[in-house]
Amino acid sequence: MKTIKLFTKFFLVILLVTSCTKEEDVNLATNKTLDSRKIDFYPTVLNGILKFDDEIQLGSFVDHLKTLDDDSISEIMYGYYDQNFTPLFPYFHLEDDKNIQPWLEEKSLRVSNGKEIEQDDDLVNDENVASILTVKREVIIGNKYYRFTPIGLLFSDLEYKNEIDELVYSAGFNTTEDYDGYNIERGVIQISNHISAFSPLYLSKLDEPCFEPTKVTAPITANDISTPSDFFISLPCLSAGGSGSSNSSNNAHTETLLDKAEELRNIQPCEQSYVGIFGVRRVCFAYHSDHLRAKTIFFNENYYFYKSIGLKVKSQKKYGVLGWHRKKANEIAIVADQIYFAIEAPDQIPDYQNLTSDSRLYYYGDKLYNEDDMMYNVYIGQTLPSERIPATPFTNDIIVHEITNLPLVGQVGNITLEANELNEKFWTYVWDNAEALMNKLGEGKKAVTYIYQTPQKIYIQHVDITKRETNARWLTYRLSSDWGFQIKFSMAFNADGSVTTNYDDWDDIGTYINSIQLPPLNEFSDIYINFMGMTRDGDNWAGSRIVYKE
Repeated sequence: MKTIKLFTKFFLVILLVTSCTKEEDVNLATNKTLDSRKIDFYPTVLNGILKFDDEIQLGSFVDHLKTLDDDSISEIMYGYYDQNFTPLFPYFHLEDDKNIQPWLEEKSLRVSNGKEIEQDDDLVNDENVASILTVKREVIIGNKYYRFTPIGLLFSDLEYKNEIDELVYSAGFNTTEDYDGYNIERGVIQISNHISAFSPLYLSKLDEPCFEPTKVTAPITANDISTPSDFFISLPCLSAGGSGSSNSSNNAHTETLLDKAEELRNIQPCEQSYVGIFGVRRVCFAYHSDHLRAKTIFFNENYYFYKSIGLKVKSQKKYGVLGWHRKKANEIAIVADQIYFAIEAPDQIPDYQNLTSDSRLYYYGDKLYNEDDMMYNVYIGQTLPSERIPATPFTNDIIVHEITNLPLVGQVGNITLEANELNEKFWTYVWDNAEALMNKLGEGKKAVTYIYQTPQKIYIQHVDITKRETNARWLTYRLSSDWGFQIKFSMAFNADGSVTTNYDDWDDIGTYINSIQLPPLNEFSDIYINFMGMTRDGDNWAGSRIVYKE
């Protein structure tokens, strides 16, 4: 205990789990109460645990947090910290000894086998979900008590919480982070009269077998006073440190970043894959130095009451015995070369055989742009009612919709072939026109979402080379969650029932609009992700490329 207290004193100076955007702007007096909030999805606190009325309330609260910056989340969560809630993923102020010490003590119990304390959690990779769990990974929903453990999510009626606690302590789950995702019983199982356990079925079928994890040691220097910890990394190590020159503070891509991205494209992706308890994650490290690294993560997890898919990259610094914590980087970037989803076409009755036009339609803001007219400087598009504008889970993207009466490839269901074919179509036919629209708008580079619709399947391709931020600790790309974030678009039909993409006909008598809403992306049958996470320290870039297929 004395050791922990000493750690805490040191921790107060250097811990970077603070929620503030700028360290110099930390407001230690922030402590707004929850009484002033009228939003009905805010939880209450019961014996130090957040309590939600139902899963919908929980999902709404988590999704609300996803829309906020760290400062705003911290302001909200301090209303709960002041009620003795100690979170799994904290948004503490730097000098908050009262809240930091119990968090650090509990986290220290689970450190073993040479591992170090990290603010991230190995079981729950969605930080916003982790932020509503206690540091013991607990939450209450309705009259049910839930606790995440290395064998799955344990849950029971609230009155039997003590039985779960006894099981956790007797099995030593409170003192270990170790788990074996391959050797646990999956699904919902009954493990006693009052306790059930959940772990989702495998989410991923990898094209090739993963490399065997090999225990290696991070590079250290002679004057490093800390003991280096072991971590798992696949061989060969295929993430790369980088070099470069100048920095740009705006969103115009520097040659440095483009060079690093091209370098990562020309090597094999990082293949470090973990089959976790609640899904699949890939974690890759690229080192600037012994004490500074870029951590790139992909996760696809099902927490029973909430699902989440996301990409993120963090700048981390090693603080002696305290391990790795977030540290501001000069610049952070995520380059998404291809985010691909596919799903069977929903029930509908469009006459694809009599498709009157197969041109692609481009949407941005409240306007539709016809591909054939994009070349004309005077062309400004057509303003449409909001219900006719497609919606995606992504932000500020150009949306391209194409309908065809032929399958994408001959072997429908071959994810690799389909993803490659769609990617080729995107870069051959879509990107140049989308870039012309970007130039017409005069707002710089934008993300592009390509909806390719066939009678058999609907394909989504998203490309974003614009996501970067200076003077930041982390960057996250949340692809989907249970609550909302769906893809919606409209289809126009002529009086004879045939599909038309000729918007000049949309106001003709007999033409009607049918709106189609697809499920959240985490319910799509096929997923293919190819992205890079990078951080810049001074003039040097370091990063990793991750490719994931489900």
